[in-house]
Amino acid sequence: MLQRWTRVAVLAGVLALFASMAVLSQAQEGSAPRVWALVSTPTDGPTVSFTLTFNEPVSGVDVGDFRVLGSQTALIQDVQPTDNDDVYTVMVSHDNSAADIVLMLVDDDSIRSASDAPLGGVGAQNGNFSSIVTVITGASTLANRPITGTSASPRPSTRFFGSVSSMKLTSTGIPVIAYNDQTNADLKLAVCDTLLCSYPTITTIATTNVLAFSLSMSMTANDTPVIAYTENIADSAITELKLAVCNDTTCSNPTFSTLDIRPNGAGHISMALNSAEIPIVSYYNVTGYLNLALCNNPACTSPTVMILDNSEFVGQHSSIALTSTNKPIVSYYDATNRDLKLVVCADTACSAKTVSTLASAGVVGRYTSLVITASNIPVIAFLDDDVNDLKLAVCDTTACADPDISTIDSAGDVGFLTSMVLNSAGAPVISYLDITNEALKIAVCNNTACTSPVLSTLAKDTGMNPGSLAFTAENRPIVSYSDFMSYSDYGVGSFKYTLGPVIIDQGQPNSFVKTAPGTPTITTSSVVLGWNAAVGATSYEYCIALSAAACTSWTNTGSATTASISGLSHGATYYWQVRARNDVGTTLANSSALWQFTVALAPTSFAKTAPANNATNQKTSLVLSWAASTRATSYEYCIALTTATCTNWKSTASARTATVSGLLKGKSYYWQVRAVNSGGSTSSASTFWKFTTAK
Repeated sequence: MLQRWTRVAVLAGVLALFASMAVLSQAQEGSAPRVWALVSTPTDGPTVSFTLTFNEPVSGVDVGDFRVLGSQTALIQDVQPTDNDDVYTVMVSHDNSAADIVLMLVDDDSIRSASDAPLGGVGAQNGNFSSIVTVITGASTLANRPITGTSASPRPSTRFFGSVSSMKLTSTGIPVIAYNDQTNADLKLAVCDTLLCSYPTITTIATTNVLAFSLSMSMTANDTPVIAYTENIADSAITELKLAVCNDTTCSNPTFSTLDIRPNGAGHISMALNSAEIPIVSYYNVTGYLNLALCNNPACTSPTVMILDNSEFVGQHSSIALTSTNKPIVSYYDATNRDLKLVVCADTACSAKTVSTLASAGVVGRYTSLVITASNIPVIAFLDDDVNDLKLAVCDTTACADPDISTIDSAGDVGFLTSMVLNSAGAPVISYLDITNEALKIAVCNNTACTSPVLSTLAKDTGMNPGSLAFTAENRPIVSYSDFMSYSDYGVGSFKYTLGPVIIDQGQPNSFVKTAPGTPTITTSSVVLGWNAAVGATSYEYCIALSAAACTSWTNTGSATTASISGLSHGATYYWQVRARNDVGTTLANSSALWQFTVALAPTSFAKTAPANNATNQKTSLVLSWAASTRATSYEYCIALTTATCTNWKSTASARTATVSGLLKGKSYYWQVRAVNSGGSTSSASTFWKFTTAK
């Protein structure tokens, strides 16, 4: 054990050293070529293929530029250019003697750009780059591994067909996967022993000839699974939406409840747990509606079932997420209009809601996968069936009035069977099926808007049934899926689990956040926008507009992390964003979520009119009056025997007069008026006025 940790520590130290040298190089040699990305792809046999991408075309890349750490027997087998002069393939052979292999590019200035600039600038090792990968030969198959431990016999893969699966990670990063074993119609749970899932523990959750053709799993803070699934007893036309609440991680003795019973079927289930760990489930029933089941407690003993959208044939491919205040949001497919739609609930009980169409050009919206950012902004991955592209809808607000839709992958027929999570930087990571190449692929975004995604292949020659994606704290993607092409001759397939490589970012600035103004309302016509510095940024740009959609004109601030804005209009709401830049790309602040503020300027100055200042012989009942104040929404006055005691302010709403009575004879009274709005108050332009009543 000591030798193992010593090796890991050495590798970590070496990677940290080269990372620091690369950062120094970027600062000193901004115009020199540099590595953009270094990622590995699972391959059959004892090799790992790394794809090395530079930020511009280079030459001089050969075997002598690379070193391998982590294994004394791993060798650089070959280095080959691709059709692009900025992309190279590096093949590393190994004998599985090490869990980790580190591929390092060691810069000796032999790699040059077209203008003959050396990698990283002049000087050896200032362009170093590295990537670490855990050795896995091909995609790991749970079916061919022991079920309960080293003494158990492997289960034949033909008996391990999972048509659907749902995966979560425990608090320690261990995968837990619920899936349907279609060969015997059981709902099962696989609890991995490690991240590699070498010896999973398999538990059968439901055994009564269940056809669980749709399921969704969540995980409590105590690492206990909660599984929503459909149960259709053989030869029955009744389908039940059920819930299994586990008592431990392996779900040895779950508690069951029935959420809904439907004739002829229900499916397309998606579940989330609120902050009290109470399940909320969206699903489609084949009568054509999108439904929502709101549980009343963690065991869901008496759920409330409601219809979210009762248009004809809507609700397929539903995906649910909750805001920070537990308000449900559901994305789904409208099969009648062939649109991508979204329901946003106004409260936790969804007593009110808005239903909007996000995309409607052709056939769009199947295979939706929804996540919500830390700023409560919905992000939806989906398939555009018209062109068979993977697309992403990034909302402007929680209500998603004006989403930004972009294409993530358009090479071939891609975007089927999506699963999406947010990584530690708040950027989307999407797994999906590439039908053209029969491949399981993954898109790792550089920010919430996914302006520069990194696309890679996790498994080849596969036909994937709906799977599930998770992302580790070390930025490693994990996907569970059913490969039905593996055993297509028998009509069944093998249930698989694949662990991807560490994702190396492309060198764009790190994530950062806006800081000011931190309040939703400002009371001046000028404001200073502020944000934290982003590591790796060379400059910043901001936009500000009267709508989120209009925030498209960017102003450069150089290295300054503030911007002074003047000439703001009273009553207007402004939307603003800032982005960090370098020679590789841009990063939007707050994971692309815009901030907004409303300008509420105080009322303008005005004058009192009657009774005149220092007036005498006034009646004990009289009318106070004053002129109008621009921007005032109401007025308040006070009257007292001294200025110090004039503190009891009374509102006249929008009226500019006030009748006072019951005054004492022969006394001097002081009075004042102030105009009020949401931006504050403005007292009458002059000081307190005084009048004296007659004796």
